[in-house]
Amino acid sequence: MAEGPSHIGNPLTLMAIFAGLSETVGAAVLPLVQPDVQSRLVWFVMGFPTALMLMFFGTLWIDAKLLYGARDLDTDEARLKLLGVTDAAEGKADPDDHTRRLESFLYDGDYVANAAALQDWMDQNNIAAPIPFFLEAPEHSGARRRAVLALSGNAVEEP
Repeated sequence: MAEGPSHIGNPLTLMAIFAGLSETVGAAVLPLVQPDVQSRLVWFVMGFPTALMLMFFGTLWIDAKLLYGARDLDTDEARLKLLGVTDAAEGKADPDDHTRRLESFLYDGDYVANAAALQDWMDQNNIAAPIPFFLEAPEHSGARRRAVLALSGNAVEEP
């Protein structure tokens, strides 16, 4: 017998499981509930999968990158390409100087304390992004420069 997947790696699979469970439970329970509750159950059984699909496609329409998990992107280059942080001529990641300085700040020394300092600076400047996205996304290039200047007292060197 063929063995099924060990994990759910696709958002559509998860949605299909929820929609299928609601349909199955609705069909099995419908004859057993009171007649006055049946109409609400039928509306739920019809509405839940529809609402689930609308939310999924709304998310897909707004920002499709949110649907990719860490396992979907094998390499750092794939993640950078998804974020649009690549050098078109070479097809390789091209981090700016401020990104390199912030990465050396994070990884050369006490990572936990340095990451906390960077996260505190990001919170103070209303940057609601995880540190890896902050370091790689093109829209944060100006903020990375300001972070280097602000954290320069914490071992980030500015020439």
